[in-house]
Amino acid sequence: MAKGAVAALDKANISHGVGKDVVVMGFDCNKWALQELLDQNWNYDGQCNPFQASYIDEVIKTVEGGGGDYREDHHHG
Repeated sequence: MAKGAVAALDKANISHGVGKDVVVMGFDCNKWALQELLDQNWNYDGQCNPFQASYIDEVIKTVEGGGGDYREDHHHG
């Protein structure tokens, strides 16, 4: 889905990625997505893992509540 969103942003001449107008986050976790990260066209790409669902829910609720800084690399063990 992020790949399609980026294509639409490109077509509309809207900047995206690191330090640009639109933050792009994907859950593709493939070579193409990794290259987009390295080129700074995307801000984040992660693996969609059902075993992480409860942790991701916790992160979302914490950030929405104004707490936590999840911009750095955090691992949940």
